[in-house]
Amino acid sequence: MANLEHIKGSRTQVLNGFPSNSFGNDGDIVTANIKGKGVYLCVKNNSRWFIADKLNDLRQLDRPTMQNLTLNSLSIKSSNLTTSNATGDFTLDVNGDIALSADGGNVTMDDGTTTIFDFDVDGVNLKIMDDANVNDYFNISVGAEGATTISTVDAGTAVAHLTLQPDGDLVLDAASQKVIINATDGLFLDGGGDTQIYESSADNVRFVVGGDTLLELTELGADGNQISFGSSCAGFVQQTATYNASTTIVDFRQSNKWRMAFGAGNITNLTLTFPQVSGNFQLLLKQDGTGSRTITNYKAIEFDESAADGEAAVKFAGGSNPTLTTDANHVDILSFYWDADNEIAYGVATLDFQF
Repeated sequence: MANLEHIKGSRTQVLNGFPSNSFGNDGDIVTANIKGKGVYLCVKNNSRWFIADKLNDLRQLDRPTMQNLTLNSLSIKSSNLTTSNATGDFTLDVNGDIALSADGGNVTMDDGTTTIFDFDVDGVNLKIMDDANVNDYFNISVGAEGATTISTVDAGTAVAHLTLQPDGDLVLDAASQKVIINATDGLFLDGGGDTQIYESSADNVRFVVGGDTLLELTELGADGNQISFGSSCAGFVQQTATYNASTTIVDFRQSNKWRMAFGAGNITNLTLTFPQVSGNFQLLLKQDGTGSRTITNYKAIEFDESAADGEAAVKFAGGSNPTLTTDANHVDILSFYWDADNEIAYGVATLDFQF
């Protein structure tokens, strides 16, 4: 009966601060309204007050909120995390890793009700949708052994272009040492206009400039290989040799066409340096204003700047060096066939172009 009378007589009180241990009796329950912090439930037991967690507003039970939450771990099942403050910001700031494990297979990022980022952890691909039309998207898919496909989809037309625009170099470094372009696809050099390199058919490569095929390379097997210049011509930059009475150097590794004008005297050694490949080469010789200038030795030099192993001197038609035109300002043209395999230079002179 005494206990019942105690329960009947006691009532919950509302305090504006936490109770002291001298306040109330065992079994009393009070609420403490702490300014700026909230409302707390307090219970007295064994002459001491115990405080429960801060009480939530009944109107907010369907939308629980947390501020300044610090946890060692957090597990949320079948729930949503939302924000209701003025900015709506939600920040995750951790000292370690953030792991997202979706047994359903997808981790998505939405703009309102529209999914923009879809991480498919089962299919192993990332899809980024156009917020104006989710049927237009960019996709990265990873398959067996890390084989990766980057693709774009335009649901309506075919203008889902893929642009790589680094603020630096664009480096393609394949372990297989292959950068593959599908047959008949062009490598455009003018932003997709009319200048490109492409394989028009099997073993045939075309260089197209301004819509015109300037160069065509064809591998014909037993029928040999072919280079066609189409409707274009082939030319060489004419180089000019510096006259030196002792040794004048003409380096056909730099161009097939050279020009040399005599100075005030003859030339003892004319050295002709040839490349690693066979070919036809020409040298224009012009007498000075006096004329009667001569060349004593025509030396054949191979690509490494040593004397040609086959013949160290040019072999001219008839077995002797040509007799150059002696008239002042007249021109002779020396033509050479360089046999790179045998390292022999064959020469012929076309003489006395008069002025």
